[in-house]
Amino acid sequence: MVHRLGINSQHNKSLQYSSSNRMAESGRDKDSSIQNIRTVYSIKNPEEKVKFYNTWATRYEKDLALINYQAHTFAAEILDPVFPKKREDALVLDIACGTGGVAEQLQKRGFRNFHGIDGSEGMLKIAESKGLYQNLKKCLIVPGERLPVSSGNKSVPDSQPFSPAGQY
Repeated sequence: MVHRLGINSQHNKSLQYSSSNRMAESGRDKDSSIQNIRTVYSIKNPEEKVKFYNTWATRYEKDLALINYQAHTFAAEILDPVFPKKREDALVLDIACGTGGVAEQLQKRGFRNFHGIDGSEGMLKIAESKGLYQNLKKCLIVPGERLPVSSGNKSVPDSQPFSPAGQY
């Protein structure tokens, strides 16, 4: 099956897109997405992992969508019942915030105050472009190190040594 899209009917120019080519392209995209995810989980060195995230940042959300990744939604669903009231006043510290997927999901549920940290400058640039975060910091999370957050008030405790169970 061939679909034609006319660019300029005066000159009878058109582009042809075959359904089979689109399906093959979609399959390659999904394979590439899966490979990117496998790669990031296989990298053990934190600095190398950050380099990979920096190069992957512009394609990250597309890759996650292609494989129907739902962790951002699940994280928001878990936090949702913890704050049944005054969500707009809650301050969320989004650790390893990436491109801001969790903040996007929480905003849909009424949360408005987000601070994010991530080791990848590329990911942080995308998160910043979404305008959800009041504060973003570049930080590589390593065991025994303090998080780069503190507050002048009692509602947010100064950071304590942190040993992550996640990616880094």
